[in-house]
Amino acid sequence: MLGGGLLGIGDGDVGELRVLYIPMVTYLLFAVIGPRMVSLHHLDALPISRRSMAAALILPYLGLLCAGYGAGVLVSSGTRSAIEYVNFEERTNGYRVTVPLRVYHVAWDGCPRSVESPQGEVHTPEPLAPFRWSRAAVYSPYSAPVGSSAAFVALQISRAVQEVYGVSIPSATIEQRYLTTTEAGRVVPRGGEGLTLRADHPELKAGVGPMFPALITLTVVPWLLLVALLLRAYRPGVREWIRQTVVWGSLGVLLLFWLATSMSTVFQVMEPWGLRALVEIAVFGLGSTTGGTATVWLLALLLLAGAYWIAQSRFLRMEIPTHPSRYTLLGSR
Repeated sequence: MLGGGLLGIGDGDVGELRVLYIPMVTYLLFAVIGPRMVSLHHLDALPISRRSMAAALILPYLGLLCAGYGAGVLVSSGTRSAIEYVNFEERTNGYRVTVPLRVYHVAWDGCPRSVESPQGEVHTPEPLAPFRWSRAAVYSPYSAPVGSSAAFVALQISRAVQEVYGVSIPSATIEQRYLTTTEAGRVVPRGGEGLTLRADHPELKAGVGPMFPALITLTVVPWLLLVALLLRAYRPGVREWIRQTVVWGSLGVLLLFWLATSMSTVFQVMEPWGLRALVEIAVFGLGSTTGGTATVWLLALLLLAGAYWIAQSRFLRMEIPTHPSRYTLLGSR
């Protein structure tokens, strides 16, 4: 899911679940830690270092998460290769230039910047509010309203291609090859079924920015901190009900957070793409340069290493009880 595997069974809209389900992935990771703690007392007397035990408790799940992410990327690779990320498609109110959400811009004051062509054609993009009471809005700086000239539409498509694919296609070429104007004066795709930019230009590869380190960090860091909180409860004198409260309370908070974000879309407090916009726009913007990508990776590694160190330090200081807690409602100790 985090790797975009749902794109293999649906259209681009299901990508919204990628970010929406981060709390649920963290929930699943944390839910398996408790049952693993039940077997630790069998290892405590063996000549195994505490650091090795901590690594055996935590790292397999991180490896499993990365493997699942890679599987999602593989599943979606065929679908992604067929997607026209920059297109000129018919919508309910006419043909529109469509681009991925990650290249939208944020207007913190709710006022998008106007776009002006060399011919003097001016367009102010429509602001879209991700949250009901938010002043900030996102907008596509590559949109072209109904009634725009073919030259302006071609200019916007050319600018979008440069941003999404990192390749320049002159607007005059786009206008001549892909656009036409009807007798009624409407600009439409030549052929009437959208653009075929990627089919005609195999070199067009869409970058997504450093999404892998960003999503893994958003998922794993809260998980490791919750694991550290649980391990801290394994101290002499800490009562059993406190440990149980930490486990079930943490799971409950994660579940409630996921339910709250999901229900906020149902009741239109937040748009389904709201959280996705916050993550994808920021990550794509930071990763637009080599230095920015390196910064995201470095920050992710530092946060992951710090969270792991906190969890490991709590493990080194914990007391492994002879009769461990039971963290499953099914089965026995």
